Amino acid sequence: MKILNKLTMKNLKLNKKRTIVTIIGISLSVALICAITTFVVSFQNSMIEREIKTNGNYHIRVQNVSKENEKYLENNAKIQDVQISQEIGYAPLEESQNENKPFAYIESYDEDLLQNGGIIIIEGRLPENENEIIIPEHVIQNGKVNWNVGDTIEFDIGNRYKDGDVLNQTNPYYTDKDRLDRKESGIEDDLEQETFVVNTQKTYTIVGIMERLNSESYSAPGYTMIIKLDKIDDTKNVNMSLVLKDPAETYDFEE
Repeated sequence: MKILNKLTMKNLKLNKKRTIVTIIGISLSVALICAITTFVVSFQNSMIEREIKTNGNYHIRVQNVSKENEKYLENNAKIQDVQISQEIGYAPLEESQNENKPFAYIESYDEDLLQNGGIIIIEGRLPENENEIIIPEHVIQNGKVNWNVGDTIEFDIGNRYKDGDVLNQTNPYYTDKDRLDRKESGIEDDLEQETFVVNTQKTYTIVGIMERLNSESYSAPGYTMIIKLDKIDDTKNVNMSLVLKDPAETYDFEE
């Protein structure tokens, strides 16, 4: 071993220029590898932060969970945190100039979901109780509804129905013209006009304007608006956003 060390040092000393070039090359290679690794890690962290900011900080979203099944998720050993939302209902927007989006769709978020649900406030603040509401920016830009922070709005809240079934945000709203066009095109489904039934009346104060939620599809019939969930309505099911202790188990746990 000592002989090899002596031969190596001797060769290095005899070829000083080549040795210097080699050392510089190794240094540059190490620096390049470190720079690429740092860039990849930084880019990955930026993508994760952007996803959390725009879509929310959770791994799985479970819709329409009954009161009976809530406890199984809330007490599951693999779940770190549970964020809860509950549908309040739809309210007709007579001022809306978008014929295919004639409703406000009101949801209530608990405190965890308000902070981690992908809400990006443009103006104002988050709601602090069930009487305060935040509205999406596109209800003003797209629906041409003239609302501002500080305004008080009154809603007739209820449900949409068709063929006896309750409709949700995945069910588009079809105008008379839409249904006629579909009939002329030979599309026989969704030809019956939906109905709306009022359940309650509610007054809210607008405290904030947010960006459009990514969870709201472009065919959704209602502009999503958020209030704070002070108390769960036991007569309705809830939606639960789950944060797992081990994100690697997400797909297996979802199944």
